[in-house]
Amino acid sequence: MLFKIRHIAISIVLTIVSSSLNAVCTANFIYIEQSPLVVQFQNTSESYNEGNVHYYWDFDDGYTSYEENPNHTYSAPGIYNVSLTLITTNLCYASKTISLLVGIPQTSPYCSLEIDFETQNATAPNFDNGIITVFGYSDVPCCYYALWSNGEEGETIGNLSPGTYCVTLTNGEDCFGTSCVTIGYNNNCVASFFIDSLTFSHLDGAYRFVNNSHGEQRDFFWDFGDGTTSNAFNPLHVYTDTGTYQTCLSINTYYNCTNTICKTLNVDYISPMTANLVGIVRAGETLLPHGIAILYKFVDENYKAIDYTVFEDGIYTFDSLPKDVFYLTHIIPYFNLEEIYFPKYTPTYFNNSVYWQDCSLINLYNDTIYSTSLNSYNEIYLNNGVIEGAITYEDTLGYEEEIFQRDWFSDDNFNEGFAANIVVLLKNEAHEILDFRLTKSDGSYRFDNLEYGGYYLSAEKPGLFSDEIFVELSEVVAVLPGNNFCLTQSGFNGISDFERYSEENIFPNPAHNEFFINCEKPGCVIRITDTQARLINSTALFVGLNKIDISNYKSGIYYITIVNNLETSVKKLVVN
Repeated sequence: MLFKIRHIAISIVLTIVSSSLNAVCTANFIYIEQSPLVVQFQNTSESYNEGNVHYYWDFDDGYTSYEENPNHTYSAPGIYNVSLTLITTNLCYASKTISLLVGIPQTSPYCSLEIDFETQNATAPNFDNGIITVFGYSDVPCCYYALWSNGEEGETIGNLSPGTYCVTLTNGEDCFGTSCVTIGYNNNCVASFFIDSLTFSHLDGAYRFVNNSHGEQRDFFWDFGDGTTSNAFNPLHVYTDTGTYQTCLSINTYYNCTNTICKTLNVDYISPMTANLVGIVRAGETLLPHGIAILYKFVDENYKAIDYTVFEDGIYTFDSLPKDVFYLTHIIPYFNLEEIYFPKYTPTYFNNSVYWQDCSLINLYNDTIYSTSLNSYNEIYLNNGVIEGAITYEDTLGYEEEIFQRDWFSDDNFNEGFAANIVVLLKNEAHEILDFRLTKSDGSYRFDNLEYGGYYLSAEKPGLFSDEIFVELSEVVAVLPGNNFCLTQSGFNGISDFERYSEENIFPNPAHNEFFINCEKPGCVIRITDTQARLINSTALFVGLNKIDISNYKSGIYYITIVNNLETSVKKLVVN
């Protein structure tokens, strides 16, 4: 039988509810209907090795399970809100609820279709006179077939006994959808539940709430009295604080009967949800005499510095940290740079990694004491090379001013926009770490007494990738300033005078007393002329960086003609 359907644009969304007290474990599952009414559930939860894991399934039909991957057979087609709750012996708790269509097809992806009902319950004495009328609202109007799970067709079906009835509306083409409704006995309902404190008695604060209400219940709403709620049929809940709680269950039936009941629950003891993080730092065979530990938390795939502590004798602590967060610590040794130390030690993360990409995360459910051995290097160099630079920052999303613009080891005035206390690593051409510096209050850093040769520079901060700046020191260019980084939300962007000027051939420009020019191929010659085209100087260059003396030049503009085999280019030089 065909009937017309009203035209209205409506989106139907599959309801998925997820809750978690502790972000370090997650509840999740997938399912497949193996045969009509038989559903296989596959548990895909993660608990990150936090002790024994207990699973609790609520199938929304009055049945539950404690298996990890259960199979369940439903007695009738319908839409069921299945909940999975996991809880570990370390009281990591998480739950997930997914709305399942059992024994009925999914809604067509090619249209929006909402289905609603009007019902009349079955009444005494025979309870066989129930009536259901279906209504459809879609963006694809006219005309639809109504096919019912009891084999009947049409917009209205009658002479129904109490039970659940499902209907599929279809236009015979690409638009179809299914929903279910329950015919009840009468219009009375009584909310009722009991609190199961024994099943999970070995887990502090964990209680199971069992719904034994009377009436054909459609909706359940639990209020646990601590600011959290649930729509599961028989939920599991973990309290994080001791106290007296008023727990309430409200039910709503298919025939609009509502009822609420509340009970008092006394929670006498729970395990602490915070812990102290203790670190032991060794430099070789001894404890690190002086250093700083920076504490980061990992939330929403981002690292954020939240605290720091200056410590002595190799021990640092962070107190009263919530267990439901992952952490990371970065340990920075402090030595008097006026003295020569052998060996040297680099800033290191708690698990002995130098780079944050190689570092794991701290889970306080597993352990609260972590031992770190600083990475050492034996490089000693004494020459005249100098590399200088600075780090600036654009915003505070990647640079936490409240942590880094502090007097860690010296009493300085900090400048906004200049990133203080950032680790800068100096590496050789094989990318092996030779030394490090912490940027000063003005964002600057300096490496002295370097051997001539090539070096790489990078910055290190959790969550931020860093460019590598390459510089080369020689007798001609022994001092290289301007090797700068800009700290953005995504990483450290390198800005090197050496690289930039090498590409441009001439630097600095404007110049005073001297300038440098880079010759990439043999046979380079430069000719310097003034604005009147008069030749001032002509010089053959060797391959690499060449220093040109202009100390006797007058201030003004000069033109540099660069000849390399058959290639010629002209650049303007300003002398001041």
